[in-house]
Amino acid sequence: TIRGSLSLLDAAPSLADLTVGVAPGAFVSEGAASARVKLTDAAAGSVASIRLSADNLVPRGSGVAIQTARLTADGPMSRLPFKVIAQASANGAPIRFSGSGTAARGGQTTTISFDGGGRVRNADFKTLTPALFAVGPETTSQLSLSLGGGRADIATRQDAQGVSAKGTLSGVDLAALGEDLAGKFDADFSLGGKGANLDGALNARLTDARSRDAASSLALEGTIKAALSGQHLTVDASGGAKNGGRATVDVTLPMDASAAPFRMAVNPARTIQGRFDADGELQPIWDLFFGGDRSLGGKLVAQGTLGGSLNSPVMVGHAAMSNGKLEDAATGLKLRNLAAHIDLTNNLVSVRSFSASDAKAGAVTGDGRLSLVKGGESNLTLNVKGFQLIDNDTAKATATGAVTVTRAGDGHVKLSGQLNIDHAEISAINRSPPGVVGLDVIERNRPGVQDRAPAAPASRAPAVALDIKLRADRGIYLKGLGLSAEMSLSADVTGDTAAPQLRGSAHVLRGAYDFAGKRFDIDDTSVVHLDAALDRMRLDLSATRDDPTLTAVIRIKGTAAKPEITLTSTPALPSDEVLSQVLFGKSAAQLSGAEAAQLAAAVTTLATGGGFDLIGGLRNFVKLDRLALGSDTLGAPTVSGGKYISEHVYLELTGGGKDGPSAQVEVTAGRGLSVISQVGGLEGAKLAVRWRLNYGKVKVPRPK
Repeated sequence: TIRGSLSLLDAAPSLADLTVGVAPGAFVSEGAASARVKLTDAAAGSVASIRLSADNLVPRGSGVAIQTARLTADGPMSRLPFKVIAQASANGAPIRFSGSGTAARGGQTTTISFDGGGRVRNADFKTLTPALFAVGPETTSQLSLSLGGGRADIATRQDAQGVSAKGTLSGVDLAALGEDLAGKFDADFSLGGKGANLDGALNARLTDARSRDAASSLALEGTIKAALSGQHLTVDASGGAKNGGRATVDVTLPMDASAAPFRMAVNPARTIQGRFDADGELQPIWDLFFGGDRSLGGKLVAQGTLGGSLNSPVMVGHAAMSNGKLEDAATGLKLRNLAAHIDLTNNLVSVRSFSASDAKAGAVTGDGRLSLVKGGESNLTLNVKGFQLIDNDTAKATATGAVTVTRAGDGHVKLSGQLNIDHAEISAINRSPPGVVGLDVIERNRPGVQDRAPAAPASRAPAVALDIKLRADRGIYLKGLGLSAEMSLSADVTGDTAAPQLRGSAHVLRGAYDFAGKRFDIDDTSVVHLDAALDRMRLDLSATRDDPTLTAVIRIKGTAAKPEITLTSTPALPSDEVLSQVLFGKSAAQLSGAEAAQLAAAVTTLATGGGFDLIGGLRNFVKLDRLALGSDTLGAPTVSGGKYISEHVYLELTGGGKDGPSAQVEVTAGRGLSVISQVGGLEGAKLAVRWRLNYGKVKVPRPK
């Protein structure tokens, strides 16, 4: 929207008083920008006053997202001084800069000078001399910058007949090219031509090049030489790591190139020629070009020739890897002693053998073939035995079975098959301290540009689709949130290696649930509906505790991150009365003040899944299974703390009270039989042993 008045003289503004507003529509998809432009007459010519601001602006189709930008200009139009400050991202690269300059118009050309600095990715830059830009029938630029600890001098010119450019970069930090890179590079280049002719040359050198978090011993040293002549680009690259090994690549690529109009692109349909030779460690190259949360290393020996086209490459040669290792942080996959022998024959890559071991005692072997023909299909069969399939904060699992890696004609890679789980542990861990209540948060007025601005991916290596069936008759253990259970499993893993998804169910074979320091036995009809995220892992569990006076049943629904707990009993009693009988063995009306506080906290946990639980916080701090404040028969305060020293043996120590400290051991011999021994008190070294057997247990039916 534009409001105000404007006068033109010889196609240029002479008088103006305009208010400009930009909102989502034809030009921008998100955000807003506004400007106030005033031009007034003066003896020496028009005088301008400009105020421009933009916030969370995303121009359509530009790949640019502007978080904030401010520009002010005051002075004569013949030589208008300005100041600018901006923060943005361009194609995933964060940029911020600030500075000042002048804009002058002479004839059909506008000349802009700028003096300032900022930061691109992780590299700082600053003008050494004012940068000059001229826009008109001939467009030119001249820059001299300090960039990433080095220097860059670049000059360009372009008109209707042709283009020319030359530049020198020395000691520039690789962080300017990628935030995950470290090292330095030097380069000089030239490019020029007229009409359909375009020639150029590049000489570059990498020094100490590596992934930012890689050891310095894995750094690469290398050179790249390239020459563009007519419609061919010749590239000669060689390099090696500090810890030994060398690699060379010589290739001639077909180009579509012209100076006017300016165009330079590889033609994927025309013939390429080249050769490659490598003998050294693979990890430095992988970290530099792929990096992220997936790493691959090992001794690689490879030789061969390149032919065909980029659409249908032809490679002939051989490659072998030994002492390799692969790690994927998302799944916890770790391969050691990786070895492979590969033959390259025309359009086919044959994996004659593949073997590796996991971080423990598991092993994987395989073979297969990979087609290089566009639209060709490929497959690799892997056999695993006792293999560490997944190892992260949510789950750990070892498996035996066979899976197949296939690449379809559309280029997508998929991992499918069926695995029998030998052993697995699934952690349902509540990451919040006891007593902290979770809140649902809705963000209002969140700048949309934060969501739209491109972000660097966690890994630049391609993700692999997953379709794996997991089966287990037993040996699946769910632990955490008071649960300890062994289950059977029927589940499917889908999604991809960048974001794996888990679907299926696990049925309880046996287990226990600890609530407020008391143990409940989980019914074998209970089931857990699995998911890769705790807030989507749904519980349907029922646990029973048999006491002399009643049978209490806890039902656990909801999610693993926020379970919903209900309590019933036979005979039927209110929840607080059931808890009182379970926790203290007496009616709620007979509780002391401390016991009543504990009861209130337990009731709150049942009702809300959270609450202020002082005793629970102390119990977790001292790592006990039970901590209770109470009183003896005479009303004297007592403190009791207990812990299961094995699955069926419980030890509890009590201090305070009229009789002094005591110790108690409870051994569970069955669902209804337990043996309890107690020693201590002021009456001497007395040892009491008693047993309890509950007859006529009532089975509580599950609600439909």
